[in-house]
Amino acid sequence: MVARMRAAGAIFVGKTNVPEFALGSHSFNPLFGITRNAWNPAKTAGGSTGGGAVALALGMVPLADGSDFGGSLRNPAGWNHVFGFRPSFGRVPSVPSSDVFWQNFATAGPMARSVRDLALLLSVQAGPDRRAPSRCPTIRPSLQVRWHATGKGAGSAGWAIWTARCRWRTACSTPAGVLSKRSARSE
Repeated sequence: MVARMRAAGAIFVGKTNVPEFALGSHSFNPLFGITRNAWNPAKTAGGSTGGGAVALALGMVPLADGSDFGGSLRNPAGWNHVFGFRPSFGRVPSVPSSDVFWQNFATAGPMARSVRDLALLLSVQAGPDRRAPSRCPTIRPSLQVRWHATGKGAGSAGWAIWTARCRWRTACSTPAGVLSKRSARSE
């Protein structure tokens, strides 16, 4: 994934904070401490890509990448008002890797401040790689976005969910993934 991003012209400016082993719902580790929420420092930034989500929300970087095992791209994105996308298995190859077991659960993916930027980074990250044991041959993505308001009544928290469906012309039958963002109208 890094080689694809470099070939597309990406300039890497640094690494952001994650929990130990990049597994956890809060971006904390003993070396760098706690990553606070971009909008309310009393709250968590989420994890495990909390550092990337905060860097995006504060305008420090235009795009961020990470991995998602159980919400590590989606949760921090939702909690920091940016977009995170967990591609389906095999869409973004995780190679070379010496650990075939764990790479079956997590997948690399993009984070961005807009759906257009997210689709741009995903188009660079995604695609077949002959070294990947499970791969999904991709030809071309197109992104469809829909907005759904959640909560009913005056007491609702005002959450909104953005869902996106990437329609890929491909031989792979797995769905593309789910995108989420917390609405600016929320508390």
